[in-house]
Amino acid sequence: MIETIKALFADNDVFNNTLNAIGTKTTSYLPVIFQWIGIALGISIVLWAIISFFRYKWAPDEKKPSVVLSIKKSALAILIIFAFASLAGLIIGGSKNLGTSIGSSIQIKP
Repeated sequence: MIETIKALFADNDVFNNTLNAIGTKTTSYLPVIFQWIGIALGISIVLWAIISFFRYKWAPDEKKPSVVLSIKKSALAILIIFAFASLAGLIIGGSKNLGTSIGSSIQIKP
């Protein structure tokens, strides 16, 4: 089956260029993309903290307990998001390393 696919697409430059782009450029850009996502998350959390501070400061005294409860719930949601993101990063990084080590130990030869 692999030989059939190679025979069909051997002369197709668009297909080969797409595969090369997926294999090289995309993987080299992924860390940069994740880095910018992290920067955006950090900035949004700082803005959330500033907004939460002023929400509490400017709230009337009878509303302060509900504002504190709202801030606690959103802080818990942020922590849960970070926990899932960290877990996903560990799974993705671990599976990549595991796949590399399995592939290098098998040494598949063409």
